[in-house]
Amino acid sequence: MKSVLVFTLLLAPVGAHAATFEELTQKMDVVRSSYEVCLMDAARYYGAKLCRDVSEIVPGVFGKCTDLRVQLENLIRDRGDAGNERTRQLQTIRENATDSMTAIILDQQIAENCQPK
Repeated sequence: MKSVLVFTLLLAPVGAHAATFEELTQKMDVVRSSYEVCLMDAARYYGAKLCRDVSEIVPGVFGKCTDLRVQLENLIRDRGDAGNERTRQLQTIRENATDSMTAIILDQQIAENCQPK
């Protein structure tokens, strides 16, 4: 009986930790999706409103969504991912978003008949 109790007590923290990891992963997915939507919406807005070179607009788009990026960074950290894994995840999101934002901005500028100087 004692061995069963000790075994159960040893397993309890593992189960609690796994649920926390899963919850953090789910929250990360939601925040990542919100961050990507924010970036695309901001790219669409700035692309339609600003007749400037894309390289000048993209940093502003990232700035618009800073709060969500910070939330995502904190969730990745809280989940316990190694520092280099955090950096890789955020860099991948940024690279993919930059490509998509560039296309969106250019599409908006074409639609607005914009010709950046």
